[in-house]
Amino acid sequence: MNRSAWAFSLIELVIVVVIVGVIAAIAIPRMAEATARSQAAAVSANRVALMKAIEYYAAEHNNAYPDVARIVGQLTQYTDFAGNVSVAADATHIYGPYIRKIPAVAIGGTRWQNIDDVHGPGVGWIYRPATGNIYPNVYQSTLMMRDGFLSTVLSSDEKAYLLGDGELPP
Repeated sequence: MNRSAWAFSLIELVIVVVIVGVIAAIAIPRMAEATARSQAAAVSANRVALMKAIEYYAAEHNNAYPDVARIVGQLTQYTDFAGNVSVAADATHIYGPYIRKIPAVAIGGTRWQNIDDVHGPGVGWIYRPATGNIYPNVYQSTLMMRDGFLSTVLSSDEKAYLLGDGELPP
């Protein structure tokens, strides 16, 4: 049998390479977009979990929200009515814990778990103790700067503040 009868020609190989390239050009951006959407959904779900924990805390503490300085302990450990923290339940520390651990704001390969009342580098969540609202800090992540991501997680006022164009709502 003649060898050229069952071999691929150069044109056939080029066509196959072009088709594979077109498929890759379509698929890769869609996969990256799906990753960003899944990260937005995770941050949004973590925000809801934190807001519920804060509301449960307030319900058991005469509508007083956790302090900024002690919020992690107040949500993840036992507290008394005044909000003092204990690692174990006892006769006075009968409330909580409201959440097992503070969820991270995970964007790309970076994860921030801490909570503060101002945004900036290294801060995961921005907390407003007067109202109990909590927001993901998008200050240092270019991935989160995409409007689609921010619109999924935040209102327009919250987005404007975190991008430096306004005040964070109370």
